[in-house]
Amino acid sequence: MTRRLTRLSPAAVCATLTFGLVACSSTLDMNSVSKAVSEDMSSRLSLPIAEVICPTDPRTVKAGDVFECLAKPRDGGLFTVKVTQADDKGHVTWDLLKSDGLINLTAVEQLVVKGLKEQAGVSAAVSCGGKFRPAKGGETFECLAKIPDHADIAIVVTMKDDRGGISWAVKP
Repeated sequence: MTRRLTRLSPAAVCATLTFGLVACSSTLDMNSVSKAVSEDMSSRLSLPIAEVICPTDPRTVKAGDVFECLAKPRDGGLFTVKVTQADDKGHVTWDLLKSDGLINLTAVEQLVVKGLKEQAGVSAAVSCGGKFRPAKGGETFECLAKIPDHADIAIVVTMKDDRGGISWAVKP
């Protein structure tokens, strides 16, 4: 079965960071913002983030101020992240805006669940072991389908291209 998945459907991935992100003046400490967003993304997305690049211009601490950062996962791909100052104390929130070169594993899981139901008439819970992974054409990875009262089934997913095209099959 071959399908193309949307590059990003983050299902409202959002986080509030409550670290001390204010420098000694009334400007936001952008190095602290980058570090905090990186650590929080790595934790929440189960995907190691190598680097978060935020604007280098000084930003006044101001509730509601919005800017974008780029987050680079360690194994490839790129997220565009919207960062919003939650208050006038330097607390920020972040939302995923888009991704490039990454596949949303939740969408893969949903696709396999639907396919198993349509093709074999079975209801299964499917886990691909995370939220995102780099989309590299030709690579394969496995997901696990748990079917009540049956042995678990390995599903082999093949990346058809770098844009999210996949095929999947039950592992023989």
